[in-house]
Amino acid sequence: MQKQRLLIDQQLSVRLLGVLTAFMEDAPQTVLQLYILVISMRWEWTQGNILMTVNILKSLAMFSLSLVGYAKYTHLADADVRPLPVCAEIGLFSWNFFCLVSRVVSLVVFESVFKGLLFAMTMIHFVLSIIILYPQECDYFQNSRVKSFLFKLAIAYIHQFSFFPLAACRTRRYSIPYHFIILIENAAMVIFWGLYTYYSTDSIIAVAVVVGSAFMIGISSMVCYYSCPVYCHPSRPQANQIQDEPDFKPYTIYETAV
Repeated sequence: MQKQRLLIDQQLSVRLLGVLTAFMEDAPQTVLQLYILVISMRWEWTQGNILMTVNILKSLAMFSLSLVGYAKYTHLADADVRPLPVCAEIGLFSWNFFCLVSRVVSLVVFESVFKGLLFAMTMIHFVLSIIILYPQECDYFQNSRVKSFLFKLAIAYIHQFSFFPLAACRTRRYSIPYHFIILIENAAMVIFWGLYTYYSTDSIIAVAVVVGSAFMIGISSMVCYYSCPVYCHPSRPQANQIQDEPDFKPYTIYETAV
């Protein structure tokens, strides 16, 4: 049982590193690809544009899968909750994917007109995320406050794109205000872009529909995920043999790195 638990904790660390890699290395490239499509002022059915669009959607799907994988092993590592069923993984993927689509499109279209304001807005969002994350407990680096703070900075950066819980508990407490802030920011960016862009009215309406519908689908998936504790969100505790082991202690990220 100890070896099984160590394997789960190792996989949890791998999934965490995968999330950090996806958003810190791959997300900027995805945003740049979409930005190139937006500043071209028109979308044509050429092979290059189609391949770039497919690649953008594929990247967003991979980001969502990395978040689902982390959540899956977070629940496996907690002996007090049931593992994620398939319907929960589908709900998490839909939640993350469509919210990512809404967020990335809003950021890109706003950046095409207001580059300086985008930097100021993202910095304010980053500082607010740090303020919210700073008092939260972080078990990954128990012996170093500096490394814990640096890790929270990385999580604050991920919050520019998607919700990522620092700890696998009380996620409702942080996800609801986070998405409310994202809703206000996305709506403001699309409105200001629509007022000052040179795109046609039909294009502005199309972008607003994509951003709004994607966000609503993502929020609906989140509501379904949290409001169905029996078949979807594993909020009920379960008995586990690991709980009965008096000598068991959870592993830290240092012990699972090897």
